[in-house]
Formats: sequence, structure tokens, C-alpha cells
Amino acid sequence: MKEKNFDTTLTFIFSGLAFFLVLLLFFVYVNSRADMFYSKLDFITEPSIEAAKLDYYRTVIMLTSQALQYNGSNASYWEKKADYLVAALDAGLKEPLAINSIDVENLYKKAISLNPINYECHLKLGLFLANKGNKKLAEEEFLKAVELHPTNFMTYLYLAKYYIRNQDEKEALGNLLLALCYSPKFNWYTFNNIMKDDIVNLKAISLNEREQELKYVIFPAAEIFDFKSQKFPHRQIPIKIRVYAKRPVSAISLNYNGLLFRHLHWKEAVPELDVYELDLDAYPPHIYLDDLLIVTNPSAVIEKIEFIFKI
Repeated sequence: MKEKNFDTTLTFIFSGLAFFLVLLLFFVYVNSRADMFYSKLDFITEPSIEAAKLDYYRTVIMLTSQALQYNGSNASYWEKKADYLVAALDAGLKEPLAINSIDVENLYKKAISLNPINYECHLKLGLFLANKGNKKLAEEEFLKAVELHPTNFMTYLYLAKYYIRNQDEKEALGNLLLALCYSPKFNWYTFNNIMKDDIVNLKAISLNEREQELKYVIFPAAEIFDFKSQKFPHRQIPIKIRVYAKRPVSAISLNYNGLLFRHLHWKEAVPELDVYELDLDAYPPHIYLDDLLIVTNPSAVIEKIEFIFKI
């Protein structure tokens, strides 16, 4: 009787091991098949000829779909397929490829559900929603990305793109400056490549390629300028300030809490205006850019201010 029970136990154990082995082999098989299709994407480059783009997107979308058939739990596959659909839409291939905007949203949402801490997916979904005109939902996605990764410069660049497309240059500038703050290795070429197409037609924000600078220009028509009014971030940001004030004016200064912080230096005279300038490279520990005021003495109208940020 004991031997019979022992044999039954062994049979049960071996059956369990065999079942586990089959599951393991199946898991390895489906993942290897998914990886096989997905890895082919590395060897396919987008053609420069417009006529060839339709076949290109058909191929890459098909490969990501095949990868998903074998492994639907990989968030990267869902995100990649959504990326290709968005790129195809941008290439004007909505009708030939029968792309539905809802499908793109659902792909990004599926990727997020599988990997909730993927802030980049929130950014991409936010930008896609913004381009569709869903401003409220888009902003929610961007803010989720900031919450997940508040020190990543890309979150602020996407937010800047969003505000530029909504014609809010104040908010756009604030996020561009935060992007600079949170990327110590940031350089002109990265910034220019990501933002130049968005900035090229703006009124207040511009890029100086020769000097590798970001410039923001406003026309206050006031005797005092408060940095908070332009939604500058609460950060110690190196900046060059150039103020154009109507004559007569004998001094222009930066004030903090009603006290003198820095004098601007006279630079030149132009018709009816004096130009003062200051390179603010360092701050005391307790003072930030948005704490400051620009004050004229005697009181004079500030016609224009240029804020210049080195990238």
C-alpha cells in the first residue's frame, strides 16, 4: 500500500514537472518568435523617398503586429506600434494605411497599463492628444509624466511643445528653462534638433544658432517689471538681461524684496531709448530668478526687455 502511494506521488510530481517544462518551453518559444519579428525592425530604415514610405510603414507596422501576436505583455511592442502609426499619420498616410486615431490612443494606453512608470508613453500620448485638439486630456498626460519623472528634461520639452502649439509662449518658456535646469549635459545640438521646428515662427521666443542662445523678448510698457508675471521658474538660472528704457533714465537695477540686488550697466543709446545690460551668472543661496524686479530710476517706461539664455 505504501509503495502504491509512493508511486502515485512520483507520478504526480513528474506530471507537474512535465507540465511546467511544457509551459517553460512554450514561454521561450513565443518570446523568441516575438523577439525575432521585433529585432527585424533594427535593420529597416525609413526611406527618404516619399513614394517608398507607404511600403516602409506597412512593413514595420506588420512586424510589430506579429511580435504582439506572440507576446502581448511586452509594453515596448505596444508603444513601438503606436509610434509607427503616429509617424505614418505625420507622413500623410492615414487613408492608405486605414489608421484610426482611437487605435493609436489605445496602443499607448495599453503600453502604459503594462508599464505604469513609463513616463515617455505619457508624453507621447499627451502630444498625440494635443495634436488632436484634446487639450485637457493632453495636459493631464504631460503632468503625469512630470509626476513620474520630475527631473527629466524631456518631460519639459514635450510640455513646451504642447504650450507652443496652444500659443502660450509664457508657459512654453518656463518649461524650456526647466529643461535646461534639469539637463547638466544638455547641449545646443540636442536642444536645436528637438525644438527648432516648433520655435521657428514664434513671436517672443527665438533661437540664435550662431551664438547658441535662447532669446525671449517682451514689451512691458511699464516702469517696473516683475519676473513672476512671465512665469519664470523658481530656479537660479544664468541669464543675460537687456533692458530698453525711454529717456531720461539714469539707472536700472534688479531689486529683491525692495532692496537693491544688482545694477544693470549702460550699454548704448538708440533713438529715444537707453540700453542697459547685465550678465547674471550667480545667485546668493536664498534668491531665485522669479524673486526679482527690474526697476528704473528715475521712473521711466521700459519699452523692451530681452532675456538671453546660453545653451
